[in-house]
Amino acid sequence: MTATLGASARYRLDRLRVRHLRLLEIVGREGSLGAAARELGISQPAATLLLRELEEVFEAVLVDRDARGARLTPQGRGAMDRLAIAMSILDQAMEAAQAPGSIPTLRVGCVQMAGFTALPDALSRLLAADELAYTRIVEGESQGLLQALGAGELDCAVAWLDESIAAAVDLSRFSIEPLWSGQMRVFAAARHPLARRRQVSVGELARWPWVVPNPGSRTHAAFQRLFLNGGMAAPRPRLVCSSVHSGAHIVAGGSFLGIAPDTVVARYRDSLSLRPLRGDALLLAPARLSFFALKDAAAFEPVARFREAVRAAASPGRATGRL
Repeated sequence: MTATLGASARYRLDRLRVRHLRLLEIVGREGSLGAAARELGISQPAATLLLRELEEVFEAVLVDRDARGARLTPQGRGAMDRLAIAMSILDQAMEAAQAPGSIPTLRVGCVQMAGFTALPDALSRLLAADELAYTRIVEGESQGLLQALGAGELDCAVAWLDESIAAAVDLSRFSIEPLWSGQMRVFAAARHPLARRRQVSVGELARWPWVVPNPGSRTHAAFQRLFLNGGMAAPRPRLVCSSVHSGAHIVAGGSFLGIAPDTVVARYRDSLSLRPLRGDALLLAPARLSFFALKDAAAFEPVARFREAVRAAASPGRATGRL
């Protein structure tokens, strides 16, 4: 980014210290210049001077002050969104300097499905090639993972990409590489009465108890969409369970219906005797699992190596299962 700045702008940036960035962070969090001064261990006049210097560098008013305190302006919030990444990178740099040897730490976000499909194979490939960084894996929903990636809290993420993500996250900030497509499937135990039917209607699904993931998740949204496409409101689930693994085992008990990516159903088809239900009205539009990294960090060597390993593990026929 700084490569596009003129000499004058680069000179102004060179004047900044970490304390300037911390000031803006604390004001945004605490709503007070006095609180920022106390946390930084300086006087309030000194904090005011830091703010003035910061605004001179950015050539913008970053903080509004009045009798009630201090608040970031829209320009200040925009700057802080990006500065949060810079602060996170500084923390990573300190952690890397203190890490054993010279192996960096890689922070990976992934949706649950990636955790038992391509991810184990990718990690094995890196370990066998002696290219595995110290890796911290965080599981979560796609939107939360991408927000954490945008805030500099993760280095990369394997997450779903669909219209709901595009509406909630600024995708222009990411380098995105498609991995494979997945489709949500309604499933039941093999002995469930609906599992033997050639055509199941949405109306029939409403008569059975459901186990679904938490509201706000992509899978829960698919559950809602399934019934809305059928012209009715979704029934209230009898059970909400955040783990796809536990949900699959509960459905295998015989009474519940569930909904999950097709790879999950394929993985447990034989071991738990699960079956996808058949019916034209039960087919939902596929979504694509993708690899995400911040554009500015896509060339970070551990990220690049991890991306290549995940891409190889997700090659056709490796990451999907038989339905």
